[in-house]
Amino acid sequence: MLQVFIPSLMRKLTNDKHIVEINASSITELINKLDKEYPGMKQQLTEGNLIKDGLSVVINDEISNNPLLEHLEDGFEIHFVPTIGGGTF
Repeated sequence: MLQVFIPSLMRKLTNDKHIVEINASSITELINKLDKEYPGMKQQLTEGNLIKDGLSVVINDEISNNPLLEHLEDGFEIHFVPTIGGGTF
């Protein structure tokens, strides 16, 4: 099982659960299963076939540069977090 940490603004879709457990081998499969169990999640997480702009996927404490291609294994922790923008000098 994967542990998926749900952002606070999306918890209304999971009945206030901040962690849900799901079996999936990819982020795409994970999002589809989340949406099946908690309708509306896919719309919150994706735009077309991509992760929404302004949202990052953290897999086991590392921000993924291409999360839709990442292979997931049992016991992984997944976080969907707002992207932190940087300034210019």
